[in-house]
Amino acid sequence: MDKVPTEKKEKIIFDSVNFFYGTRQVLCDISATFYSNTLTAITGPSGRGKSTLLGLLNCMWNEAPHTHCYGDIQILLGGQWISPLKKDISLSHLRRKVAMIFQEPNPLPMSIGKNMAFPLKLAGVRDKYFIEERVRTALQQAFLWEERSN
Repeated sequence: MDKVPTEKKEKIIFDSVNFFYGTRQVLCDISATFYSNTLTAITGPSGRGKSTLLGLLNCMWNEAPHTHCYGDIQILLGGQWISPLKKDISLSHLRRKVAMIFQEPNPLPMSIGKNMAFPLKLAGVRDKYFIEERVRTALQQAFLWEERSN
């Protein structure tokens, strides 16, 4: 039986993406295409923007102060192209579809309380008081309640 070659289908496209932390440019004119059903490695020395590049896929930088990004990213989700940079999709829906697992723990660039509340909000919990109580209890159990900053 002959194997039928599979057609390469684009899944993620970076088009002239530039990213800045304040005035420091971390990504400079990045253009790349990633295909479905393939394994791609992004390698390089520490501090060269690999995690930043991947974090752009689900807008992890949105809450970070003094950051900005331009260019375009297209992701094929459910047969439809969306652009996280153009906010074509709600952040919660995007993060349900585009997961990140980093080598080191990487909280979102916001307070510990907001980081802890984030999964509850992502899961659809809307009761503000319930969320606050869960965060407070967890932080007290970890002896971090006094360390928090909202």
